[in-house]
Amino acid sequence: DLGWRASQQRQCHGTRPAAGGRLLRCALHRMAVAHLNRALAPLLARSSWREAVLLLQECPQADMVHHTMALRSCAKAAAWQVAISVFSSMQIASVRPDHFAFATAVDACARAFRWSAALAVLSTLPLSRLAPSLVAQSAAAAACEKASRWREALVLLGSLPAMV
Repeated sequence: DLGWRASQQRQCHGTRPAAGGRLLRCALHRMAVAHLNRALAPLLARSSWREAVLLLQECPQADMVHHTMALRSCAKAAAWQVAISVFSSMQIASVRPDHFAFATAVDACARAFRWSAALAVLSTLPLSRLAPSLVAQSAAAAACEKASRWREALVLLGSLPAMV
């Protein structure tokens, strides 16, 4: 169906119909992303953060979902320094983190009792033009609470929107 093919071409490369080579590259890109999804999912389930991060580094097609999956593996293992590295690599790879990526990076720091690192990640949220999320702020407050940093935890909790 020519209509379907044209719509697929627009999804990959804007509004102009793609040349045959560009369409092939787009199809290969989608296949690489699908393979990366299949490879990362079991690593996430096993909390194999080392393998997840290595796989992420080897695949230039990795998108925000893949980075967040690797972040989740790091968070499960409380590998906060690696999580910060993965989070930082998103910007280098021109991958814009979303609320889930922020919350997961903060959670990795919280699980390792690194309250200052959690607050540092949270402080970069406005640079991404995202409003603070309840999940990320709660995770940062939990990191402060675990480290007995009550003042910081109370400030964060005080900034949360009121529940009605």
